[in-house]
Amino acid sequence: MDALSSMARYHNDYFAQQTIILIDEYDWPMEHAGSFYNEADIFFKSMYSSVAKDNKHVHKVLLVGLLPLGQASFLSGLNNVGHYPMHELPGIHGRAKFSDMFGFTEAEVKFLLSKNNQNFELDNLRSQYNGYQTSTGVRIYNPHSIISSLNKGIIGNYWVNSGSTVTLRECLKKCRQNIEDQLQSLYYSFYSLQDSDSLKKHVEVNLIPHLRYDILEDALKLDNLDAINTLLCHSGYLSVKFDEEFNNKDDKQWVSTKVNLVISNREVAEQ
Repeated sequence: MDALSSMARYHNDYFAQQTIILIDEYDWPMEHAGSFYNEADIFFKSMYSSVAKDNKHVHKVLLVGLLPLGQASFLSGLNNVGHYPMHELPGIHGRAKFSDMFGFTEAEVKFLLSKNNQNFELDNLRSQYNGYQTSTGVRIYNPHSIISSLNKGIIGNYWVNSGSTVTLRECLKKCRQNIEDQLQSLYYSFYSLQDSDSLKKHVEVNLIPHLRYDILEDALKLDNLDAINTLLCHSGYLSVKFDEEFNNKDDKQWVSTKVNLVISNREVAEQ
């Protein structure tokens, strides 16, 4: 439990500098805690408090995960927690300033193409790997898939291998027919319509701001479509669609959790 705190202290003693701790997939243990969720919650609350709260050896802690930080009660005791989700809107404490850091922008993809010998058309990469739009209006590409396609010289499906889908698959198995009908409708429209028109087919949902893994199963038993759609959105299978009216606004504010979700891109549709 005190391993990270001890490591930060050793680093400070040796280098005479405070430590910056990077924690990827911070919510992975909670996703797989199962019946030990409450015990895991207590354990990590104690661990992170010892690392990040009033620790003179630690400068900052950066946590990256699937679900928003608000879902993690074990982080509730920390001081000055900043939350930077991809779809947070501008004007709310400046949180949107990192929204285009979740993937490659089109300018970055063009730069990579210019430095690579692969004879890829940008339109092909765009339809296969683009589709995620931030609240600042920037469209971003899946970085893992872009790098994989450039390295291997094949525009293929690489995204499914970039993370575990066990939890999502188990949740989908427990869903009723209505969620299957919804996903099939989105899927068939994605292929039957032209690329620009396919985005017109969407599902309107209320994203659950504090979705927790321990309540997800209960939500599915109550036929809560918003729960599974929220998980699909945070997992990257569905993407928030900001319409033209919203994009043209000078003052964009997050006034509601109600959003339109679409299939992100062709790579996701083929999974």
